[in-house]
Amino acid sequence: MRDLLCPECGTPLSIEVKEDNATGFILISLFCEGPGDDEYRLEINTCMWNEEFSEWEEIGSTQNMSMKLVERKPDQDYTLNWDTMELLERDH
Repeated sequence: MRDLLCPECGTPLSIEVKEDNATGFILISLFCEGPGDDEYRLEINTCMWNEEFSEWEEIGSTQNMSMKLVERKPDQDYTLNWDTMELLERDH
């Protein structure tokens, strides 16, 4: 399996699974804890409650989910070169 990388710094994204306080749906958050001051976070709303996961038995069946980009702010001092995967200093 390949890591999902932060589009700002190239660091593998961290994953957090939690319950939405308002709806009770299970949320999957992907976020950056990389070396820079960039901010990146997206959220996948499964649109399912915990009980529904345990009852979901049909192999190959799909569920509708939604994704939302919650934060994206580049580091002011560095940018990622996707060809070399190096963080490069920005010219100010």
